[in-house]
Amino acid sequence: MKLLIALLMPFALIGQSYCNPYYKPKPVCGGEQVVFNVYGGACFHYNSFGYGMNYKGLTLDAVVMSKAERMPNMDGEIYGLVGYERGLATGGGISNNGWVVYGGYNQQIYKRLFTYLYLYQTSYNMSHITLGIKIKI
Repeated sequence: MKLLIALLMPFALIGQSYCNPYYKPKPVCGGEQVVFNVYGGACFHYNSFGYGMNYKGLTLDAVVMSKAERMPNMDGEIYGLVGYERGLATGGGISNNGWVVYGGYNQQIYKRLFTYLYLYQTSYNMSHITLGIKIKI
């Protein structure tokens, strides 16, 4: 009997090291978490600033196109966008003047720093080609 207990004791000790009432949470990394985006750029008509979030490629963004000195007679625009982004980006949404769709490309420069080129097309016949910098937080 003592021999049997001596033989089974190592298995009991190893089993106890993994049996813990406190669950160790699984680390979340990569594309499995919400990433916040902040970006700014310029096009011929406006200066743009955007912010939003990205979860597994799905994006929810707000873009503000502010009046620029190069086109002082044009009022600014605001876009609320929903899309998909994995290098190539596409989506659509609403603006303060109608509908808008967009497509573009994001190129990683350094870790969380990207450059982007987007084409916005509005329902009221206005196009914007925006080039800028994006930071993913």
